[in-house]
Amino acid sequence: GTVQAVTRSPLSCWFSPSRPFFQAKVSPIGRVDKRKSLNPSRDTITRQLTAAGISQFGYEVMPCSRCEKRGASCKMLEGNPKCDLCTRLGRPCDVTGTPLSSLSRIIDEAKRLDDQEAAVEALLSSRRENLKRAQRELDESLSQLESCRKRKRLLVSRGVELTKKGVNTLEELERVDQQESLLSEDIHSMVHTDLLDFSFLGVSSVPFDVDGSSSGGV
Repeated sequence: GTVQAVTRSPLSCWFSPSRPFFQAKVSPIGRVDKRKSLNPSRDTITRQLTAAGISQFGYEVMPCSRCEKRGASCKMLEGNPKCDLCTRLGRPCDVTGTPLSSLSRIIDEAKRLDDQEAAVEALLSSRRENLKRAQRELDESLSQLESCRKRKRLLVSRGVELTKKGVNTLEELERVDQQESLLSEDIHSMVHTDLLDFSFLGVSSVPFDVDGSSSGGV
């Protein structure tokens, strides 16, 4: 018979099933990878379902480091310590669990408190200036009151002094008037005709009136 030549590729020998290289590199690893992709474990299924539930029913929170790095939204569900992404990947999660709605309320409240603080500071500054002005007016009023009281004390002292002098002067005048009255009475008594005898002068009556005028009889 005729012998036919068989032409083979130079690389065909490397992919022969009988070669240890093919068996070691392809068959074992291929079987493991294929089994894993077609038959995921119960833990993987549970993890994926949990992640889907968190993504569907959870609430958005402050992103964990992994979600922040990927720029992904971070969701959590009450009672689950991980976010949806970290749950799906089966990785640790450092999420804080602070809902974005709560953070938004906190931010709004912080802004409101900032505005309120500024308003209170402005009101306090205004009242401080009013208090300073009122204190100056109070000091001025107290100074005026003290000056008025001082002048009043001086005036009272002067009045007492003048009153004392006036009383002394009045008493002196009364004494002088009394002395003049007594002297006048003495003069009247001395020139009275019943008390003095002018016969030795050769007259029979008082030669002058009490006031000093001549009576005209000699």
